[in-house]
Amino acid sequence: MPREMLSLLVETISGLEEDNFSLEVISETNRAVVTFNNPKDVERFLTESKSNKSFQKQGLIGRLLERGQSVRVENLASNIPQDMLELYIEKWAGLAKDITMFPEEQAAIVTFHAPEVVETTLNKRLVINKVPVNVYPYYESLGTALYGKERPRWKMPDPFIVSVHSAIWKFLSMKRQLSLITNQMKAHFCHVDMDSPEVKLSPLPTLLRQKGLTSQHVDGWKKNALIVFPWKAVKNEVHSVVKEDAVLAMDASKGSLTVAGLAEDTKRLRGPVEDLMQRAMSQIERQRDGISEEMDMSPAIFYILQQEGLRKCVADEAPDMGFSLQR
Repeated sequence: MPREMLSLLVETISGLEEDNFSLEVISETNRAVVTFNNPKDVERFLTESKSNKSFQKQGLIGRLLERGQSVRVENLASNIPQDMLELYIEKWAGLAKDITMFPEEQAAIVTFHAPEVVETTLNKRLVINKVPVNVYPYYESLGTALYGKERPRWKMPDPFIVSVHSAIWKFLSMKRQLSLITNQMKAHFCHVDMDSPEVKLSPLPTLLRQKGLTSQHVDGWKKNALIVFPWKAVKNEVHSVVKEDAVLAMDASKGSLTVAGLAEDTKRLRGPVEDLMQRAMSQIERQRDGISEEMDMSPAIFYILQQEGLRKCVADEAPDMGFSLQR
């Protein structure tokens, strides 16, 4: 729902102009918070919304937001100890009930014993180590702080392409692994288009609907998708047939034959395949560099050689050597 539509709906139900209330949309959880300038308008809006057809048609539900007992403190120094933050909080507002640190976000959630302390804290300009910090009201039921006009507006990350070796892609397709990978990646807010070896990874809309969404979730989506994208194979230049355990991809321009399969299969095949490749290369070299010689002999010697099993002896000693007797 566009913000403009929701704002118009609030105006219609409350009978107020937009300057009589503020609206903060929390897109990641499909919620919005309306704050009225006059507290009396809150109950009237909740009552009217229950019978308003447009409100009901959109499937919306209104409830009274509890008084918050927590604040989210942002722009903290990355190395500030919790003990020091506790002392600053005690100096500003008194003893805190609980403090949860988020070092990777340079933030903390501070919970007080009473809602009144939150209101007092929000009206103060707070400085830690000569650096101003930002303080926003935090609501457990929303799973987020309220930022007002400062609320970040998240932009969906751009899709990107991962080039999968054609042999690996063919193997995954043959083993019907493509749909399995696609389903696995959904848990990481990622749609995978594997119709070709040029695999396209795109963010799912649910990425921006995570509870407690931060810039790290959005900015780190691509890196995380690359880490969890589950395709693996051992690549070797080989010359062999490996039946159903793997897929072969010949590249005549590079003189290579790539084997792709499950890691355990390719590891098991590596030794035998390399041996076959070496023998094949030796045979090619012999065919390319081999020589042929002819020897003249008398009929008597020719007869003796046949009787002594020369053919069998040559085959045993040099199986790749060709030998023929002609009169």
